[in-house]
Amino acid sequence: MSKTRNILFYGGSITCGAGASEYGRSWARIVFDRLNVLLGGSNRMINASISGTGSFLGAMRLKEHVLGYAPDIAFIEFASNDLDFSEEEPDANVGTIESIVSGLVSANPEVSVIFVYTTVGGRNASSVYHTVAQNFGIPEIDLQTRVMEEVNSGRRSWDDLFVDVVHPGDAGHRFYADLVTDAVTSDMKRFLSPVRMAPGRAKIPLNDPRIVHAAPGILDTCDGFRLQPVEDYLESKHMPELTVRNAFCSDGPGSRMSFRFEGRHFGLYHRFSINGGNWILSIDEIDIAEYSTYFQYSENFKGQGEFLCQCRVCGLDPGEHTAEVRALEGPHGNDIAIAGFLIG
Repeated sequence: MSKTRNILFYGGSITCGAGASEYGRSWARIVFDRLNVLLGGSNRMINASISGTGSFLGAMRLKEHVLGYAPDIAFIEFASNDLDFSEEEPDANVGTIESIVSGLVSANPEVSVIFVYTTVGGRNASSVYHTVAQNFGIPEIDLQTRVMEEVNSGRRSWDDLFVDVVHPGDAGHRFYADLVTDAVTSDMKRFLSPVRMAPGRAKIPLNDPRIVHAAPGILDTCDGFRLQPVEDYLESKHMPELTVRNAFCSDGPGSRMSFRFEGRHFGLYHRFSINGGNWILSIDEIDIAEYSTYFQYSENFKGQGEFLCQCRVCGLDPGEHTAEVRALEGPHGNDIAIAGFLIG
């Protein structure tokens, strides 16, 4: 009898299937269907991807959303959404990637991990991923280079493959799927071998990365934030456990809340929306930055917005810290919804 394998696809909107006319035409779904036949026809697809997210949130939510499935094969596709992170904080980016790999191995020591490099208009964070791949012996599939070869040679235009600078259309998803399938099937032994464990190279590794969800009693102080049910954008989410159901919502400018934590990495799991507001984040009474949660979604698109993580602080000193959020007057609106705190 063929072994049943749990096949994970973990990434951002491209792996969710954005740009495809239907999920069945997305690269991830096509690849799974093909591998399912090759590997015996009784395997399970786990698509735990969330649109607009990179490896920082991916590492923080891995335990909750992925490890219970103990994947046997894992396709990791965060290199496009990690582009800015890799340029601004490459050492921290190495840490989040390594955390995902080590977490997968902890759940299944025989797991096979494959890095897949999609593109943002000809750029991605593959150089940082390559460092981790070499250390752990992880095979890489460089889709970006093949896309640029097609475009630069004139064999296909960008518009033939993509609906914008990031998301492939049906033809682009199939192009991606063909490349991934061809790579894996050309050397099944290499691509489906277990990860080679090695000492991590992250200068500040993550420690027990997790989401502390918005819930009664977790705040140190609260003035003007209310815990309440919220709507989440569900169209591109393929697992019910990815749904955000509750958040701390601001009553308006001047609202404050603080949260004590112990860890060296911190982030907020928050909503972007067309009415998104602004806030200042401080750590230990030192202002870190002002953030805007405004995003100009097109009319009637993505409902109330979606929960992402663009607010992160890496490399804090060891020990306990206090994070404070102070709501400001926003130029587009004052909607602030924070679904949880990311600690690692």
